[in-house]
Amino acid sequence: MSSNPTYAPTPRALNRPAFGVMLLGMERALYGTTLVAAASLMWLAPRLPMIDLPQHAAQVALWRDLLTGQSPWSDLVHINLLTPYLIGYGLMLPFSFAFSMETVARIVVTLAFFGFAGAGMVLRREFGADRRLDWLFMLSFFGFTWKWGFLTFLVASPIGLLFLALAHRHTNLPTLARGLGLMASGIVLMFCHGLVFLIMLWLGGLLALAQVWQNWPKSTLPRLAPFMVLALAAVAFRFATQTMDGAMQADAMEFAVRVAERLPYLLGKLSDNGNAESLLLPIASVLGLMAGLLIGLKENAKIAFVPLAGFLLLALIVPTHFFQTDFILPRFALLLPSLIAILFRASNPQDAPTNRSTLALLTIIACCWITLVLQGARIAAFGPEARAFETVLAAAKPEKRALALIYDSASAAAERSSTYVHFASWYQADKHGFVDFNFAAFHPQIVRFKPGKAPNVGMNLGWDAANLQWSSVDMGLYDYYFVRADAAQVSTLLSAAPCKLETLASDGLWVLLGRGDCLAGPKR
Repeated sequence: MSSNPTYAPTPRALNRPAFGVMLLGMERALYGTTLVAAASLMWLAPRLPMIDLPQHAAQVALWRDLLTGQSPWSDLVHINLLTPYLIGYGLMLPFSFAFSMETVARIVVTLAFFGFAGAGMVLRREFGADRRLDWLFMLSFFGFTWKWGFLTFLVASPIGLLFLALAHRHTNLPTLARGLGLMASGIVLMFCHGLVFLIMLWLGGLLALAQVWQNWPKSTLPRLAPFMVLALAAVAFRFATQTMDGAMQADAMEFAVRVAERLPYLLGKLSDNGNAESLLLPIASVLGLMAGLLIGLKENAKIAFVPLAGFLLLALIVPTHFFQTDFILPRFALLLPSLIAILFRASNPQDAPTNRSTLALLTIIACCWITLVLQGARIAAFGPEARAFETVLAAAKPEKRALALIYDSASAAAERSSTYVHFASWYQADKHGFVDFNFAAFHPQIVRFKPGKAPNVGMNLGWDAANLQWSSVDMGLYDYYFVRADAAQVSTLLSAAPCKLETLASDGLWVLLGRGDCLAGPKR
């Protein structure tokens, strides 16, 4: 018999296989060990293969230098505190005074991981769901959102799950204290990430409406009031940002994924297999999710199905691009396992595990381990591959302006075609420089270009440097050009340049070019 009194088998359990009882008793220890091991993956490479992460780190470094009056770029950019990214960047800021930006990035991503798992457990307990489903949370964290380096979305997601737990508690039994706490958490979430805020406001509002339907007309206004206030706050926030210089304008909506394909698409984004030919990673993610459903649990109260239903409805109609924001739909995959985990109520601790539940638990544990081993192998292999960048970074002097020309953004180690698109921005993060294309051109950033200061270099240059037109580049602005290309592409680039560029350093596909005899840029 198990030594764990929580799972002491009843006489009905004596005929069951002892292995199932033992596994159930060890499950929490295995989960805690796996959680720590998963967090350690963030430390297998000095710079993580997360596509947008260098730009986020560069934003925080620039913000820090502007705050301390040490930035040479104060004539180009200004601080924008009215941003939905404030909390995520604010979490990084204090660490930036003590650690290098690549270390700061790894610290915050690690905290986001622990926060995501912890918030998922809080949500699961709030709905009375089974703790064995906590394993589902690890299936999606290293998926699409992590690979793309959507740092503020990763930081906001735990806060969003906590908001949903508070929403359930308040709508179940509304009180003034709970309502105020819910509104406070909503405001924090709004300043962490606008998309996560809107998703959770929608799901929480549906919980409130479901409770109103069941309890009409009792406590209708107290249940709905916090969501009404937060909706008005969102409108006010949008109006305030609209009055700012260069406010983000609504652009054309894109629906790149057909409705019938959206659920399989989201399941594929749990792991986001990238360019890998092997299907092992996506199979492990989906199989692990299915094992959670087959673990033999009984369905939860009907209210637990409301968030998932609202989530899936939103996933069916949301655009893939809107308000200058790409990849809206695939980000939803990060949250999907958390909403599935609350569908099944906790089993009676005195009930003996069945063969079916034991096999399902073994499957989900194995799928998590397979996922983490494969993702960890990619991160570990990325460290040596990315070392070539350190050669050109070391050759670049601090406080210079650079243009990134990435002909080849693919990483064989990370098995993605876009890993190095923004990698040159580590120069801005580490050496107080300034790299174009720069996220300061985007409205939600903490640091933005001043009116008329943005260069004539669009984001598309990072994705298609081969179509560079030198006539559109003010070469006098740039001291350095960080190039990632093969020798033939570099030769073509140099021969097409209207003035001579010097090769200052090179390693592998990375080349650092200097201004040479090009005209000097304006005084900074």
